[in-house]
Amino acid sequence: MPSTFRLSISSLIGALALTLSACGGGGGGGGEESAIAETTIESTAPDSTTPKAESPAGLWRGATDAGKDFTAFVLTDGVTTGYMIVYSDKSTKSVTGFVQDGAEIIGRTIRASNSLDYNFETGQFGVTALSGSVNDSGAFEGRLIRPTGPELLTANEYHSLEGTPTLAQVAGTYSGEFVGLETREAATIVITEAGEIVKTSASGCTASGEVFPDSKLNVYWISLPFDQTCKSPGWNDGIAYWDPKTAQLYVITGPDWDAVWGRGYVFIGAR
Repeated sequence: MPSTFRLSISSLIGALALTLSACGGGGGGGGEESAIAETTIESTAPDSTTPKAESPAGLWRGATDAGKDFTAFVLTDGVTTGYMIVYSDKSTKSVTGFVQDGAEIIGRTIRASNSLDYNFETGQFGVTALSGSVNDSGAFEGRLIRPTGPELLTANEYHSLEGTPTLAQVAGTYSGEFVGLETREAATIVITEAGEIVKTSASGCTASGEVFPDSKLNVYWISLPFDQTCKSPGWNDGIAYWDPKTAQLYVITGPDWDAVWGRGYVFIGAR
């Protein structure tokens, strides 16, 4: 993992962010976008083999008091920590936004300030703060101070992110939805066992690069330059996560350090 975290995706790689930056198809609400099947975030119940959490680090699933489901990833190498929270609508299961940042873990607690907050429902981008902890029963309880107001998080489902992933595990063709502040369109990501990754979308935006597994955590590092078919071409990098419980690939995106911070995106797809 990187030795430092800053408020940019290129330096927040440890916060599970993959910069598929600013692909075309923006504008939101058009005829083409309304015809796209919405990506769903599956909810799975914990099983008896799920270990009890002793730290915020790991994968969490729960709900907010604002009526949203969420999947949260907290990655740490023991020195640096990053987190991201993907929100979904309880009824439609479509992605409605995400929050991400570097963070500090002390024992059972986690805190972060100046986190990047992308609200795909309102089309607004802002800054938020997180505080939370793992209680004695092993559940996570947290509080976000978002631009729209305070929001409480409760998660009872926990999964460790420790592991040694392989390219064979993640290789395949994934169809899903690419969502941002001004974009909601169908997209495809192809990952090969040779470590190649290619992304295409309904708007024609194409990107190809490399993917390789982390040495200690069950995540993948990606370098993915976007070509001239995209709204904002250029070099991008970050992390993807293959969820064996839901059989879905998560890709969380954001801006480079010098780019417009409002360019944050989520891709979730299935093989």
